[in-house]
Amino acid sequence: MKNTNSGIFKKLSFLRGIIPAENLATALFIALKVKKEANKPNDINEALYDCSQFICNKYNCNNVFENKNVFLNFYQTVSSMGLDWIDILNIDTGKFGHMQIPNSVGNLLLDRVSDNVSNVLIKDGEKFSSTLKDIVDKNKNCAYLITTTQVLYFEVLKEIFAEYQNVEIIQVGMNDFEFTSQKFDLILSLPPFGVRMMVEQQKDFICREYELASTESLLYHLSFTGKLVTILPARITFATGRVEELRNFIQKMYKIEEISELPAGIFSSTAIKTYLFTIASGMTDDVTIRRYKKVVDKKSKEVSIKLEDETFVMNTELEDFGDWNIDKIFARQDDDWQNFQNSSTKRVTLADVATSFRGKVVNAKDETGAIGVINIANIKEFDIDYNSLDHLDTDERKISNYILQDGDILIPARGTTIKTAVFKVQQYPCIASSNLIVIRVNQNQILPAYLKIFLDSPLGVKQIKGLQQGTTLMNISYKDIMSVEIPIIPLEEQKVISEEYEKELSLYQNTISAANDRWQNVVKELQNKF
Repeated sequence: MKNTNSGIFKKLSFLRGIIPAENLATALFIALKVKKEANKPNDINEALYDCSQFICNKYNCNNVFENKNVFLNFYQTVSSMGLDWIDILNIDTGKFGHMQIPNSVGNLLLDRVSDNVSNVLIKDGEKFSSTLKDIVDKNKNCAYLITTTQVLYFEVLKEIFAEYQNVEIIQVGMNDFEFTSQKFDLILSLPPFGVRMMVEQQKDFICREYELASTESLLYHLSFTGKLVTILPARITFATGRVEELRNFIQKMYKIEEISELPAGIFSSTAIKTYLFTIASGMTDDVTIRRYKKVVDKKSKEVSIKLEDETFVMNTELEDFGDWNIDKIFARQDDDWQNFQNSSTKRVTLADVATSFRGKVVNAKDETGAIGVINIANIKEFDIDYNSLDHLDTDERKISNYILQDGDILIPARGTTIKTAVFKVQQYPCIASSNLIVIRVNQNQILPAYLKIFLDSPLGVKQIKGLQQGTTLMNISYKDIMSVEIPIIPLEEQKVISEEYEKELSLYQNTISAANDRWQNVVKELQNKF
């Protein structure tokens, strides 16, 4: 695939100074149509402006120009820049549902177009940006059906592929899942995320989320050897309920070839994690698991993606995992994890030695309240900052189920970092906020400090990350965390480890505090000499 011409994006950025970003695609469409349909290349300004009005009426698009002078300025600038129809697909409208595929991801899709396919469906073709033409050009002997839901892009795509005899462009309704009865050797799709379907539209599909219903629908259009390559939000990999039913349906009825995690933030309109899936006709055997990272060239600022990790799992292993969480897959194949599994040390799950619950939702805070509320911000690297707690004024009996006990382990349920703390009873009752998970251990089996030491270890962190529910922000279920495996040793040995930890931590903190005090005094003395 050709490298992205950064000059195009500079030109589009310049045009945003004339026309607001949300109107730029429509404005460029009108300008290019005028350039094509004006009677003469040197039509006078009045004729060009009249033609723009005609174009707006003909294609039922809004006139996004404030007046004739704005249009003529824009038209002349576009003409001098040499922009073309394909450049409209490079315009980021800023709309979440539009979600253009960046060229860095487009390269991955292009790699999946082989020479042995005879017909390809590209759903919502406008989202594929300039990659779309590269995909079509890669196999000119193939028949392509490209869909769009919008009139503007229908016209744009027709212009782009006007000379292509092997490309058909059709406009379909967003909820028209039966727009064709054809079967395809390859389907490429990026459905809009986060759209909830109406009940009557959803009745024939397992899930109500549009992107998942659309995926299920497209699978029915695969030929005997066909493949669906689609990009979906991370929720498909871990969510329960109907989403889990869909995962099981796909895993049993189709062949999952690839699950690839794309870099967070690779799509400009969303920061959520996204995954690229290759699903084929047939039965799942082994699945390639990949993780990509974003790479930015220091000089050109061009963004590309590079393979970071790769492995594979058998279908039976995937079934044992119970989801498609690739963090969990990579964690379980890690050398540390394998050594842990093969060691002679007895292991238990947290569920064997502890209980857990989510903290309480706290809406009304009161500085004079008698109940302390611990938030994520109060959890420091090694302990809890009790001096900065929020407070709550309520009857203690109403929150009795949430009151923390000495030795409770606190860990964020969401956020950006994994950190743990052992709660020490205060002179006033305390509760954890809803952003925290409380792990209450059976101290006849495991000591809180010992558990914290393990959870903070590389192996403990890897297990917790494996539970993360697939978004850019950490999101862990208090139920899932009970599956973390802990090496269990006699209490006397745990006590020795815990006491050494507490002793060395105290020495470390005192040393840091003394060094900080000494530094502050030195600085003050030096400043007093002025």
